[in-house]
This record gives sequence, C-alpha cells and structure tokens, in this order.
Amino acid sequence: YNRLLRDSLIQLLNPQDYEADITINTFHSWAKNYITSGNNNFAKIYDDAYKEAEKNNNISDFFQDTVPNLLSEMLNASTNNIVYYDSILIDEAQDFDQNWFLPVVQVLNPETNSLLITCDGLQGIYARKRFTWTSVGIQARGRVKRFEKSYRVPIEIGVAARKTLPENLINLIDQYDEFISTKEYAGVHGIIEIIISKTRDEEYKNLIDKIAHLLKVPQEILLLFKRNMQKIGYAHPFFDQLKANNIEWRDLKEYHHLSTGLYVGTLHGTKG
Repeated sequence: YNRLLRDSLIQLLNPQDYEADITINTFHSWAKNYITSGNNNFAKIYDDAYKEAEKNNNISDFFQDTVPNLLSEMLNASTNNIVYYDSILIDEAQDFDQNWFLPVVQVLNPETNSLLITCDGLQGIYARKRFTWTSVGIQARGRVKRFEKSYRVPIEIGVAARKTLPENLINLIDQYDEFISTKEYAGVHGIIEIIISKTRDEEYKNLIDKIAHLLKVPQEILLLFKRNMQKIGYAHPFFDQLKANNIEWRDLKEYHHLSTGLYVGTLHGTKG
C-alpha cells in the first residue's frame, strides 16, 4: 500500500485485535524493516547505500533498484532464516516495478501460496516498464478476474477521466489484463464543475468561497496541489487566504476516516 492507505487500514483494522501476525505496510518500509531486522551485514549495506544516495542526490534509484535488489540478495543468502507469510495482498500493483515483486514472492509460504494482487494500469502514475507475471514467478494464467463495474465512480467522472487519458494508454485498453475498460459506473451521480478565473487572486477567492460554502455541512474536502506544500512550509498565498477566512485545514498525512473538514495533499499522496 501507499502510506495514506496503509495508515487508514491500520486505523480500520487494528491488527492487534486479531490472533495473527498481520503486517500492513508500504513496500519500501517493509523492505527496510526486513533488511535491518536481520542479524547480518545487510543492515549496514542498506545504511551505507542510503547515505551514499543522499550524498549523490540519487534517492530515487536507491528506492527503485538498490532496496529490492538488496532484499533479494539477502533472502538468497539466508534461505534458512526467511520469515514467510501465509498470505500476501498487494494493492496498487501497477505502481510496482518488476524487481519489487521478486522478493515478495520469495517470502510467500509455498504451502499456502496465497497471493492476491490488485492493479489498474490506467491508474499508473509512474513510468514502469511492462513485464510478464511469469517473469517474477507469479502463476496468473487462469486466475485473473476482471472488474468491469466501478462501484465508487459516477459516470460523469468516469467519462471525463477517460477523455483525459493519453493515447498510448488508450491503445492498451482491453489488450492486456491490467488495462481493462469500465463497462458500468455505479457511483452516486453529480456534476463536474470547472471554474475559470482571470487571475490567481480571483482563483483563490473563488476556491475560498466554494470551500466555505461546502463546509457549512460537515464533510470531507480534498484540495490537491501539484507539489508537496509541506516541503516549503506551506509558504503559498492560498494558505494565507485560508487563514484570513478562518478556514481550518489539515495535511492529508493526518487523515482519519471518521474526521471531516478540508484536507490538503498531492496527486501522488492520494493514490488508493
């Protein structure tokens, strides 16, 4: 899972309530815990590689390749000390790289062989290279279920979203298992409102008025920015406008499924 979905599931599920060892995590957090918990030299290799990646401003490659490759290397070197999972669920699998699947398959209990993967190639927001399931040791033939009905998305959003897809993705629809067309939308109907403003100040005012009106009835509102505002300390004129109009907000990282109000996040942060 991604971090937001991980935290929400932990709140909803509370693994400690069950007589089972349940792990809910992101791939990289899980991989780090697995590597650094071992009583061997791989923890030091991980730390040294991370520091080197930071020094060279190469963190992306560290997480993309170094971490999964190091985990696979560790598992291959310590076959007698592997902690196996009886069942594994991977969500948002379209954002997984090929070499991320390899260590996951290695820690799956071969006696149960219970692996559930959910993915939607049309939701992929990273430029992942395509690969076959067999290349990562996953037996998918005859075990694929296609979901062609969307229970959450209304047709208004579904049609609009389809029209924004790039041509290279449209050409993949119904050609591969992870790129399927939606035959039915069952979400609650609504409208898509597009507000065009002449200036940024006018845009901010229109948004403030819209948010203030919506918040008269307790509900969840999500405001998406292109970049992570937390990294610049929320030094953006729109937050000054929120403060001037006494509108409280929270970062999406503080999301709780029982809370209402205005949340601020990014497209990447809301995945899932």
